[in-house]
Amino acid sequence: MLCLVFYLSLIAATTSTHGSIDTERKPYIVYMGDVPEIGTMATKDHHHNLLVEAIKDESIAIESIIHSYGKSFNAFAAMLTPEEAKRLKEKETVISVFPDKLYKLYTTRSRDFIGMPLTVARNYSVESNLIVGLLDTGR
Repeated sequence: MLCLVFYLSLIAATTSTHGSIDTERKPYIVYMGDVPEIGTMATKDHHHNLLVEAIKDESIAIESIIHSYGKSFNAFAAMLTPEEAKRLKEKETVISVFPDKLYKLYTTRSRDFIGMPLTVARNYSVESNLIVGLLDTGR
């Protein structure tokens, strides 16, 4: 009897943990390709409509949107559950949906990267507009 109670408790704990992971909202990027030709406001409306279809609740969709991108490329960031992300991946206009990862910014080695010795005279007005970095594509 004690084993049966333990076993049922273990199943209940596993089920409740699994359920909470599947319903937890995390940031995702929904990428749809090149700059849209429909204009910024129409792009935001399109992003909103896709979210409403995936989430199935307009008020949650409004709260879920983080940012719409429509000037350089067509995408949006939103807080989604894994199931909602899966629904968006199935849309014809969506190229990819992937979790947004937080990357730590490392700027302490920029001078080394571009080969600038510590003895070089500095021009802060130029340096403030210079960005040096690498993009880790995971390949």
